[in-house]
Amino acid sequence: MEVVDSETLRLHAGGRSVDLGSSGSMDELHAVVETLRSPGSFRWDLSAGVRQLLLDLEQRAWIVDADTRGDLVTAEVAYLKGTISEGRTWIVDAASTCDRAARRRLVYALGAVSRNLELDGDNLFVIVLGDVRRAWRRTSPLADYLFGEIASLAFDELQGFPDDPDREVQLHRAVRDAAGGITDLKGVRGQLSCAFGLLALGALSTRRPRPPAAVCQSGMTRSGINVLIEAERFAERLTRGLSVDALSDALADQRIATRAAQLVFLHQYSTTDRYPEAILAFLAHRLRRDIRKLGYQYFFEEYGHEVHEREAVQALGIDNDKVESFSPLPLIGAYSELISAYAATDPLTFCLLLIASEGLPNTPKAATLALSAIASTDERLATHAELDVRLDHTSMARRLLSRVPSISEAAYCLALRRFLTTLEVSQRGWISIAKYAGIDAPVAPAAFGVPAALLATVHHDALHGDAHYS
Repeated sequence: MEVVDSETLRLHAGGRSVDLGSSGSMDELHAVVETLRSPGSFRWDLSAGVRQLLLDLEQRAWIVDADTRGDLVTAEVAYLKGTISEGRTWIVDAASTCDRAARRRLVYALGAVSRNLELDGDNLFVIVLGDVRRAWRRTSPLADYLFGEIASLAFDELQGFPDDPDREVQLHRAVRDAAGGITDLKGVRGQLSCAFGLLALGALSTRRPRPPAAVCQSGMTRSGINVLIEAERFAERLTRGLSVDALSDALADQRIATRAAQLVFLHQYSTTDRYPEAILAFLAHRLRRDIRKLGYQYFFEEYGHEVHEREAVQALGIDNDKVESFSPLPLIGAYSELISAYAATDPLTFCLLLIASEGLPNTPKAATLALSAIASTDERLATHAELDVRLDHTSMARRLLSRVPSISEAAYCLALRRFLTTLEVSQRGWISIAKYAGIDAPVAPAAFGVPAALLATVHHDALHGDAHYS
């Protein structure tokens, strides 16, 4: 600072300068500006008589954040290192619980991931993990990078190789750069827990997918409505082959009904919280204007619905800390990732996926039906379901696709396969929740909180049962 004359105080910083005028005491102005250099000064209280001065300085870009990121960065570095350590321990422990053949497949998969190679396998979990990772390269590069690094650390440990000091240095630098940044580290932790769950289940799976019937060989085009009708028929055939009553049975069982409801609403909250992002990804395409208009209507109708799921969770006795640390079971976590990924790359697939997210017309979602028996105990448990009925979102897929005159065979076949894979992920995810409800395990598991052996138990049918469509 420099006192130019009895009415002017000049500030200097980074080669810039600004003159501040005062009709009062220059000593007082000098003292005020000096105290403002301290972030904790009482002068930053805008009622302290310096409001206009602060506004003038802000408009001239002379107010910047103080460097207070040190403690935050240190804490987030520790958080990321803890995530890396827990992920490595979890997947190494998973290998120890596998039989010899599954362990060999898991170690091979870890080696492939560490070298950024496509996984060799054609079961549901491997297919889904591949799609999720391809999406992460655009939407969550930190998760994709850490997944590869953790896989490499685990591979070396399982093979008895020593740790690579150079890799550790690079990993520390990457963690240090990510700390304090724009990425949601808790979200990344949940993504990694989901991905390693899928990786372990993929190694354990003996099941192979069966493609849809040869409907994709005629070379004909279809209207949007006809595509939707055919997709709905395939969806009905798929769900008939799954134990879709498992969730209703769990909620009807008085011994575990409350626990099952807690799990349902926790998983619905985790899905609903990110769902508007998928709609925005869909809207980023160059859509027909009437489709775009309807898509924005849908977005604004969906935005904010997660508060109803959170209220329901709280009504069922789950406190905020457990909600914040909760990490969904792998298939439900993957379902959310897939919807966003396909919304960004294939708008037709997203339209079909509204069947999975909203249900068939005049047919409430399985979870909604299953919860109806207990919703009467607290109105907060029924708010979101009643809102969806009022907004008639089960008809949204039909409303969107009725505006599409023609869809090529190639686009239809790709969308159908993606739709049926994601629908199966969703349905099998709800079945796994029903089975988890009957097991003595934490009702709101955190990331890496469910051992691989327990995941294998609740996903038994998906691991070894008949494959329908993928």
